[in-house]
Amino acid sequence: MRSAMYVVIAVMLAVVAGCAMHGKDKAKEKKTNAEEAMASVATQVVRPTDVVERVEVTGTLQPADETTVGSRTPGRIVWLIGKEGTPVKAGQVVARLDDTDARTQVRSATAAVQAAEARLEQAKAAVTQQVTSTDTGIQTADAALQAANARLKQALVTADATEASAKAQIKAAEAGLDSAKSRLVMLRNGSRTQERAIAENAVKLAKATYENDQVNYNRMKSLFEQGAVSRAQVDSAETKMRVAEAQLNSAQEQASLVQVGPREEDIQAAEAAVRQAEEGVATARANLKQVDVARANVDIAETGVAQAKAALASAKSARQVNVMRDKDVLAAQAGVQQAKDLLANALQNLDYANIYSPVHGVVSAKMAEVGESVGANAPVLKISTNSSLYYEARVSELEAMRLRAGQSVTLTVDALQGSRTNLYGESTTRLLKGTVEKVVPVVDARSRSFIVRVITPNSAALFPGMFARGSVEVARHAQVMAVPKDALLEKDGKTFVFVYDGGKARAYTVMPGASDGKVVQVMGDLLQGQEVIVAGQQTLQEGDAVKVANGKTTAE
Repeated sequence: MRSAMYVVIAVMLAVVAGCAMHGKDKAKEKKTNAEEAMASVATQVVRPTDVVERVEVTGTLQPADETTVGSRTPGRIVWLIGKEGTPVKAGQVVARLDDTDARTQVRSATAAVQAAEARLEQAKAAVTQQVTSTDTGIQTADAALQAANARLKQALVTADATEASAKAQIKAAEAGLDSAKSRLVMLRNGSRTQERAIAENAVKLAKATYENDQVNYNRMKSLFEQGAVSRAQVDSAETKMRVAEAQLNSAQEQASLVQVGPREEDIQAAEAAVRQAEEGVATARANLKQVDVARANVDIAETGVAQAKAALASAKSARQVNVMRDKDVLAAQAGVQQAKDLLANALQNLDYANIYSPVHGVVSAKMAEVGESVGANAPVLKISTNSSLYYEARVSELEAMRLRAGQSVTLTVDALQGSRTNLYGESTTRLLKGTVEKVVPVVDARSRSFIVRVITPNSAALFPGMFARGSVEVARHAQVMAVPKDALLEKDGKTFVFVYDGGKARAYTVMPGASDGKVVQVMGDLLQGQEVIVAGQQTLQEGDAVKVANGKTTAE
């Protein structure tokens, strides 16, 4: 019984255990089915990032300078640098014309220059000689004028001195005569007290006059020794001094007679003194004629000055000959310049036989052959530059409004890939940096597009006609909230994103802003640090349970 009971219990326990295990399996299966029903998504943590807006363009590289070189003068081509593709440098001769005639012209023009320079040297020598002769004549005439002026000045001084001396002599002689007459009258009439006083005063006056004339004589003598006055002036001063001395002696004697009283012989002596004084007056007046002689010398000296001035004017008039000689020099200089101009023209014509490349580049086309005769300005070669290129692309009229000069451009040249090298064996790079030069303000009516020109870096790896893609940076937004472009969804005219929120998908309405093609700036309730669903969000609904399949990442 007891054994059967144990068996029953064991069976019952087994049944209970089996039911429990079955319940657990059912719950596990149900949970697994629920988990499998949850959407699997990928998320990205929102962080501030820089968003750079770009305008993508395509176009080709164009030569900044493509020029056609040709002959400036008619001629026959005797040499060309090479065929198409030949590299050339700026200033290099790329073609030559026959220069036989040009060289002959250069030799002739050179000889003409030498002859003109010889004539110029002759003209300069004639000018030097004429100037020397003229200057010597002027200096001589000027010296003669100075000498004539000196003689005139001396004659004027002599005439004035002679006239003053003669007048002084007359005045002294007349004074002596008056004194002699007074003495004679006094002797005849006898002396009185007043007469004695007068006699004494006469002595004093005569003495003062003598002393003054003596000083004047000594001065004239000194000036004569210096050559300042003539001998006649010295003699006149000496005569005047002697007369004054005689007058002093006469006055002294008269004073003595006044004191002692007149005697007959004194009266006779006084009468003789009167006669002598009269003769002195006559002599002094006769000496006045020397003034006329001195004035005549002044006239002669003035005539000499006038003649010297005329001679100086004549010497200076010779300067007109200098002017003519200077004109000869100017004419000779003009001849030299004209000859040099002709030589320069001949050399230019000779140089025109050489055709130069104005730029660095390569020969892109031959437009004439050796032996061919060409006319003036005839095209010979076409040269394209590869050192100075620009990138030309077309943009739509909407995008063109966002472009402006100075914007940075990244160029991708498909021909420059990997480790390829250019025609000159140089390594290349695929990405290049450029700058917008300008947007041509003319719209193509058919394509409704504008042309944008981009300045490219100089590189021997670039050639005209290469295809390139350009990315123009038109705006940069620093540290803004942005999400991947694929995370944005639209419904009913609204833009929104799903945010992972504790296993649920929550919809957030946002306003999209700037985009760089990968991420888009968003404005709205989205916060930094939230997890935006970036994959698997297309079928989600608000509040759907979701699971993160690959872990969250941070937006870059």
